[in-house]
Amino acid sequence: MVTALVVHSHPCNPSLGSTLRDTAVGALGDAGYSVDLLDLYAEQFDPVEPRPSTGSTAAGSGSDTQQLADHIARLRACKLLVLVYPTWWGAQPAMLTGWLDRVWRDPDAVAPTGRLRPNKTVFGNIDRVVVITTHGSPRWINALQGESGKRLLQRGMRRAVGSHCKVDWVALYDLDHVRPGQTDAFIGRVREHLARIA
Repeated sequence: MVTALVVHSHPCNPSLGSTLRDTAVGALGDAGYSVDLLDLYAEQFDPVEPRPSTGSTAAGSGSDTQQLADHIARLRACKLLVLVYPTWWGAQPAMLTGWLDRVWRDPDAVAPTGRLRPNKTVFGNIDRVVVITTHGSPRWINALQGESGKRLLQRGMRRAVGSHCKVDWVALYDLDHVRPGQTDAFIGRVREHLARIA
C-alpha cells in the first residue's frame, strides 16, 4: 500500500485549515492510501534551530533529535507528500518554514571540515507533492509580491525530491473576502484533486 504523508501547519483547531487537513486525510484514505498525519502544532515541533555548541550544525539532543529522526523516517517512507497550511505574508508559516529548515536538509551536508557540501536528492522516494493552501489576498497581489512561498516549494525543493517529482498547487485566494459557498467549493476541489491523482 502506498504511503501518503500529510503535513499540517496551523495553530488553530477547529479552523478551515483543520477542515482541509481532515478532508485530505479522508480523501486519501478513500483512495486506498496508507495515510500518515503529521500535525506540527499538535506534536509541538520546535521550528527554531538550536545554536550549536561546537563547529557542527548538527544540533539538538534527546527528544528533539529523536523527533527530527522520526520526521525524516516518515518522509523517506512516503511516495506522496501533502502539505496543508495557510499562506501568510506570501509564504509558509514560521512553523512550516522551520520544519523545512530542520528536517529537509541533507544529514550528510556537513563535511568533517565543517564546510557545506552541495545539496543532493535526499527524499528521492517522493513522487508527488500536493500543496493545499489559502491566501487572504487575491491572486494578483500574490503574483505582484512574487509568490515566494510557491516558488520555494515548486522550485526550491526540487533538488531534495528529484526532477521526476511533480508539485501540485491547490490554493484558495482572497479568503478575506470569500463569498458564501466558496469555502465549501474549495473543500470539494481539494477532495476531487486528491481522488483524481490517486
